[in-house]
Amino acid sequence: MFLNRKMPGMNLRRDLPKALCGYFSFARRYFISKSNQISNEIRFLKLGFCIAFSVIIFTSEGQQKKLFISGYVKDIKDNSFIPYANIYLKSAKKQGTVSNIEGSFKLLLPDNFAEDTLIISYVGYQTKKKHILKNNVSDSVSIFLTEMPVVLNDVLVLGTTPLTFLKEAAKITSESCVSPAILNAYYREFISKNGFFTKFADAMVDYYVEYRGSKSSKVQVRVAESRAKSVDVEIETKSGGNFDIPQQLDIESLPYFFDAQRKLNFVLEHGDNGDFYDFDLYEVAQDSDEFFKVVFSPKKGIEKLLFEGSFLINKESSVIHSVQYILPDSHKVYAKVYKLPFGFRVQQSAMNIYVQYQAIGDKYHLKFAKVSASLHVFDKKGLDITHAFSNEMLVNAIDYQSPKEFNSSEVWRKKSIVKRGNNYRTKFWEGQQGLMATEAEQKIIESLSNNNLSHE
Repeated sequence: MFLNRKMPGMNLRRDLPKALCGYFSFARRYFISKSNQISNEIRFLKLGFCIAFSVIIFTSEGQQKKLFISGYVKDIKDNSFIPYANIYLKSAKKQGTVSNIEGSFKLLLPDNFAEDTLIISYVGYQTKKKHILKNNVSDSVSIFLTEMPVVLNDVLVLGTTPLTFLKEAAKITSESCVSPAILNAYYREFISKNGFFTKFADAMVDYYVEYRGSKSSKVQVRVAESRAKSVDVEIETKSGGNFDIPQQLDIESLPYFFDAQRKLNFVLEHGDNGDFYDFDLYEVAQDSDEFFKVVFSPKKGIEKLLFEGSFLINKESSVIHSVQYILPDSHKVYAKVYKLPFGFRVQQSAMNIYVQYQAIGDKYHLKFAKVSASLHVFDKKGLDITHAFSNEMLVNAIDYQSPKEFNSSEVWRKKSIVKRGNNYRTKFWEGQQGLMATEAEQKIIESLSNNNLSHE
């Protein structure tokens, strides 16, 4: 068709042979050039492959594999698991970890590890020490602790009421924590619906904390690296709905426990100045340290939303070592029922908080905090869903020499880090001191490796 179309001003007999010669000459030069280009690209690819292969060899030989020791902490008397026990090396107390609610732990050892003493401690139990060598590090070691005698002390401390004593300890703890400071921490959060995990995220986080007196302390959050996983879970209900509720976690709330006066007093303030609580005072020990253990529980017959738990307070310094409190089953029914649109109702059904502080020399700071809670969502048509939330943080390092507030552009302002997604440069969950997940939690974490996740 091209030859049948006569172009204006063109003589086919005269111009076509010239055009064809020009075309073949261009084609010849083009293919020669392309051939040379392809040869150069092949040589470049070969060179790149050799460089990459050399880097891989060098990296595999030059980098040491991370070394961990893991296992369980148990009570020698009844073989029960001990949660929140402290596990660390004698030479590196600052880089320790804690056992989870199932008593399991995983401790990262230094890159140049040869031998050291593994120390496992829990207030009220005899401290365990175990000598370990690089060639006998185990990933399934069982540590058994022996409970120490506990002395019941009916005498009010310093002549004050238990509530006054606890509030004073909270005030001293807030004032004793290093401030201002930057806490470098491993952070993790989980969300589940009727027992099925729907969201998971963890991250390396920096917290700027500054104590400015009760009710005015400051916390800023800066997320360095993160990874996340979301799973759609459909729950069949009689009402035919699959109701979801807003995010209940808050990454900023955990470091606020460094201000014990602000975060812990509200627990006992539910009790109308302590009139709704029974108190027991015990004396317990850990090595050379002695502690007061103040146990509180709702008085019988009090139909209010109250908690039960205990405070461990160092007898010498009067600072809080740890605190744990829960919403007991007997008082869940007194939680307020909130009305939502479309006839839905929501009520708090669980609350469990554990906080631990640490003294390194003359420095005192927040070491570990975990918050677990659940909400019951229901309606008259048969909707019955329990949303469970948990988040926890483990402080790995603290900067109190030259801490500065973060720039506004650095601050993470959202409550959850799930939406930040997979945004990491290194496998931070392997190269930092972290927290052992429970068996159920580990399943959703492992599912991360079964997907092609994008990251920076």
